[in-house]
Amino acid sequence: MEAQNAEAELYSPQTFKKAFQFYTTSKNKLKEGGNLTDIRDEIDQSEKLFLEAIKFTKLAKVSFKDLIQNRADAISVVSETHAKEKWSAAEEKFTEAMTEMENYELEDAKETAGEAETAYRTAELNAIEVSLIGPAEKYLQTAIEMDAADNVPKTLAKAQRSIDEVTKLLSENRYDSGNSVTLARNAIINAKHALNLTKLINSLKENDTPIEDVLLENEKQLWIIANKMDLNVNFAEGSQVPREQILAGITNLQSLNSEQSELIKTKNTEMLGMQGKLQQMKNTIEEYSTEQLSLQKKIEAKRDFENKILMIGNRFNKDEGEVFRSEENVIIRLYGLTFPSGKSEIKPEFFGLLRKVKSGINEFDNCNVIIEGHTDSRGSDKINQQLSEKRANAVREYLLANTNLSGSEVTATGFGKTKPVANNETEEGRAKNRRIDVVIKPIITE
Repeated sequence: MEAQNAEAELYSPQTFKKAFQFYTTSKNKLKEGGNLTDIRDEIDQSEKLFLEAIKFTKLAKVSFKDLIQNRADAISVVSETHAKEKWSAAEEKFTEAMTEMENYELEDAKETAGEAETAYRTAELNAIEVSLIGPAEKYLQTAIEMDAADNVPKTLAKAQRSIDEVTKLLSENRYDSGNSVTLARNAIINAKHALNLTKLINSLKENDTPIEDVLLENEKQLWIIANKMDLNVNFAEGSQVPREQILAGITNLQSLNSEQSELIKTKNTEMLGMQGKLQQMKNTIEEYSTEQLSLQKKIEAKRDFENKILMIGNRFNKDEGEVFRSEENVIIRLYGLTFPSGKSEIKPEFFGLLRKVKSGINEFDNCNVIIEGHTDSRGSDKINQQLSEKRANAVREYLLANTNLSGSEVTATGFGKTKPVANNETEEGRAKNRRIDVVIKPIITE
C-alpha cells in the first residue's frame, strides 16, 4: 500500500486512521455480500483519504526535518527500550504535532514539534547513560574490586577519564549526542580493557607464572603474525626488531594493495571502454542484421511478385492476352475479349477468359483493380470514349459478381482511342488496340 510505504501512519496518523477504517469496513462488507454501491463509495473515500495522508506526510518531511532527525537519533540508541517512559512522552508529542498539522494548526504544530524535539533528545541521552555509561561504570567497578588500582593503574586511570569525559559532556552540552555516543563507547572499551588486564594479571599471580613464560608467549604471538606474512624473524635482539619487520611488512602490503587497487581501477576503466566498444559493435551488427533482414524481405517479395506475374501469364495464350509488370502494378492485357461492333455486352464464350482474370486477381491477398477500356481509331472520339467506358464497366460488373472484391476496390475507366498500343493503319493493329487492360495494384503492408 502506497500510504504505508510513505509512512503515512506515522506522519499523518489522524487521516490515515480514517482511511484505514473505510478500507476495513468495505473489505468486511464485501466478504459479507454487502451492497456494492456502498462498498464502492467507501473504497473511493478510503482512496481519497489515503492520498490526503500521503500529501500530509510529504509536508511533514519538509516542515519538520529537525524533529524527524532527533527521533531517528533516539531510535539509534534504542531509547524505546533504555528510556521507555521518556520515549513514550516524546512519541505522544510527535503524534500531537502531526495531528495539529493535519488540522492546519501550523503554529501550534511548530510549537509542539519543538517540545517533541526536546523530549527525544532527553530520551536519547537517558538511553546513552543507561546503555553505554552504565555498563562502562560496571566494568570499571568490577576491575577496581579485583585490585586494578595496584595491577593496572594507568589503564584504570584512562578508563576513568573516559567515563568522566562523557559524563561532563552530557551535563554541559546535552545536545551534542553524536560525540556523547562516541565517547561513551570508548569508555566501555577502556573499562573492559582495564577489567581484562586485571583478570590476566591476577591469573598470572595466582599461577605463579614466570615472567619468562609471559615474554615467550608475547614472542609467540609476534611469530605467528610474522609467519602468516611470510617473514623470517628471530628474537635474538629482543622483540623490537621483529615488530619493526612486521610493521614494515604491513606498510609494504598496504602500498601493494594501493597499487593493486589503482591497477584494478585502470583495468575496470579499460573494461568499461571495451564494453562500450563491444556494445557499439553489437548495435552495428544488429543494425546490419536489421538492414539485411529488410533487404532479404524485399528480395523475397520481389521474387514472389515476379513468380506471380509469370504464373498468371502462363494461364493466357498469345491470342487471349499478355501479362506484364508496370512499375509496382500487374497488367493483364486482354486481346481475346472482343465485343460486337458498337456494343458492350460480354458474350458467354468469354466467361472462361474472365475466370482466368479472376484467378490472377486472387493471387494477391490485398489489392485494388482498375479496368481500362480502349478502342481503335475508327469512329468519333465521343462514341469511342463512351464505348470504352461501357465495356470497362461491363468487365467490372462481372468481376464484382464473381469475386470477393468490393465496389470500392474495383473501378472502371475508358480511354477511347487515346492510348493505342499498335498501328491503327492495319487490321491487326486495330484489333490489338480494341482491348481491355486489367490493372492490378497490390497493397503492400510492411
